[in-house]
Amino acid sequence: MRRSFIPGASVMLLASCGYGPTGPRPTGGDSLTLVTISPPLGTTLQRGQTITLTATLSYSLASADSGAVQFGVEDQALNQLSTGGTEPIASVSKGSGQVTLSRLIALPQTGISSLTLSFDLLPPGPTNSQKETTPPLSLFVFYDAYTVRPAD
Repeated sequence: MRRSFIPGASVMLLASCGYGPTGPRPTGGDSLTLVTISPPLGTTLQRGQTITLTATLSYSLASADSGAVQFGVEDQALNQLSTGGTEPIASVSKGSGQVTLSRLIALPQTGISSLTLSFDLLPPGPTNSQKETTPPLSLFVFYDAYTVRPAD
């Protein structure tokens, strides 16, 4: 199953109970919010460029004793982008806190015009392929983040 995306929404939260295009909102006491990102949202990137994305997120976890925060990067067609390996993931405990995750991304030379970032608050231990089937602690936050232009 693919993640849903509503074009034009700057922030979208998807949860087991539905979605809301107005931004992060608690679900069962759980929340996930982007605090900082480097490079900043709205930065124009170049095709063929390799970049490191570093995000700090605040979370609140009330519905389980532990969970995980995962960081995904997708192009305008929702194709996952990476330089190999798995999506960065950080274990979190019940309560509130912050996590910082980084991704090294190689932008293709062709076929890419924008990047969307996804941050997921998941049950403990899932991998990317398992998260679509792991209820009920599943919170997905999407940021329509970067425009990508041809290299000079």
